[in-house]
Amino acid sequence: MRFQTAVFLGLMLFQSAVHANEKLSFITFPIPSMVINSNEGKFIELTKAVAEKAGIDIAISVYPAKRAQQFFLSQQADAIFPALDSYFPNKHPHRSQELLMVKRIYIFSKKDQPIYKSMDELEGKRIGTTLGYTYADTLKHIKDTTIDQADSDESNAQKLARGWIDAFLVEEWSGLKAFENTSTLNQVHYDVNSPISSFDVYYAFQPSLRGKRIAETFDRVLRQMKEDGSYQVIMQNTSPSSRVP
Repeated sequence: MRFQTAVFLGLMLFQSAVHANEKLSFITFPIPSMVINSNEGKFIELTKAVAEKAGIDIAISVYPAKRAQQFFLSQQADAIFPALDSYFPNKHPHRSQELLMVKRIYIFSKKDQPIYKSMDELEGKRIGTTLGYTYADTLKHIKDTTIDQADSDESNAQKLARGWIDAFLVEEWSGLKAFENTSTLNQVHYDVNSPISSFDVYYAFQPSLRGKRIAETFDRVLRQMKEDGSYQVIMQNTSPSSRVP
């Protein structure tokens, strides 16, 4: 009861700080299954649900990742999602303390090849990466590897299935969707207990008093959705057969 009262009071304070007819601008970028367009994808559905529960009006625009980041940094949008710390090397936007998710990068390999559990095991291998991804610094220090960068996860999925690369480094959900889209999911495997890196993913808002109020509101509603299970309904993900328990 106390929590619900706090949420209600927080929403009232926020709504008093934003003009009744004002529409907040949210910016994002394509991510397989998560951001398909401005109306489809798990992150899109979640964001619209949070905004609706908060009683605020938002407009979501989808741009290429680098352009989306530039628009936010030049204050042409109220918020960007999903956001990572690496997007803001010299700025400190307000952020939701409740995470959208934890982004975990895994090593995928063909089922007729070993299951790789660490970057050290990739020494001397040809590794597929995707343009625009944030990878751990350890990728730069593996000896005798060849980094084969592609424009999309689907391209890397096909390369791995054809044996053109030895391993593919990719975020779990995006990778699984790419293999599904290319009908190659049954050809690959990975160890679900061995991510090579993890990054907090959140909503970022402009570094202003207004941005702080929006962040606090999204934080409260997202926390409430996690407690009542509505977050899980939107973000639920089944366990594919390619996982290694």
